[in-house]
Amino acid sequence: MSEAGKVSLPGMTPERQEGIKRDAQEESETIYGNCSANITNIELLELLAALEEAQQQLVNIQPTLEAERARGDKWEKAFDNADRQYLKQEKAAADIRRQLAEAQQTIARQSAALGWYELGKPDLARAAMGETQP
Repeated sequence: MSEAGKVSLPGMTPERQEGIKRDAQEESETIYGNCSANITNIELLELLAALEEAQQQLVNIQPTLEAERARGDKWEKAFDNADRQYLKQEKAAADIRRQLAEAQQTIARQSAALGWYELGKPDLARAAMGETQP
């Protein structure tokens, strides 16, 4: 296959195709005036051979195309799985960050309460812990 994804036809170069078209047009104009173009039997056989070769190339590359499609499907599934795993891990990390923030707030409240206890102010310590008075 050529780079543009088209089947290449050995022996049927663009120049040869243009030559066949030109010959057919010239013959048509010579014989029929401006009627539709005709091609010779040899040119017709060349075109049929080129068509058969192109069809065979398509048959030959079909297994490769199917294998590449399967490979692409495999990679797509792997990517989807990795994406799901990433989202799962991101959710877990968010939960851990939330728990950390809560723990830091608890430590800050307990530290403040401890400071009030050390100063002999148990009422303020309980208030710092969010407790009501007994």
